[in-house]
Amino acid sequence: MDGAVHARGASTTAHVCGTCHGARLNSVALQLRFADHSIASLTAKPVQQLGTFFDKLRLNARASMIARDALAEIRAVWTFCSAWAWVSGTGSCRPDTLGR
Repeated sequence: MDGAVHARGASTTAHVCGTCHGARLNSVALQLRFADHSIASLTAKPVQQLGTFFDKLRLNARASMIARDALAEIRAVWTFCSAWAWVSGTGSCRPDTLGR
């Protein structure tokens, strides 16, 4: 289920955040783009496709410096997600697959 989940009484309803539209990213992360792709669209890809995208990504010196911290974080999360996708057999690291 995408979006934030809020419990109301005994039932659970889904409410998609108006800021991130269910991407579960903060406003700074939502501004991040690589090769004309938003970080939200990239994180929606299967783990293997995301790895291939970043393996092929070539940045100039200035872009590399600007993206250094973000790329380090992405690589750390990708390492976790690729291991999870393999273990779970889902091919995904989406929040709705993490509990399986």
